[in-house]
Amino acid sequence: MQTIGQPLKAGQIYDTNRFAVRLMLEKLDCDVLDLGVIPDSPEKLRETFKTADAQADLVISSGGVSVGEADYTKQILDEIGEIGFWKLAIKPG
Repeated sequence: MQTIGQPLKAGQIYDTNRFAVRLMLEKLDCDVLDLGVIPDSPEKLRETFKTADAQADLVISSGGVSVGEADYTKQILDEIGEIGFWKLAIKPG
């Protein structure tokens, strides 16, 4: 996943869901904590999810949930918390 405005490499998509979801939540008067794009690193993901868990009532993540070698999200969430929903089909991204 690549930040909007950066060139895409083969197999990457732009991080568009983050902005759409954020705007929808803000319209519902939710306080949004945006932790940005996290690299495919088990340590960084674990640290970020723990930070989110400590600061938020609900954590929404977009991307990093396919079945490739560097997709650690589900494994880490299984270790540190409870998954309410998994792999929602939303577009774009």
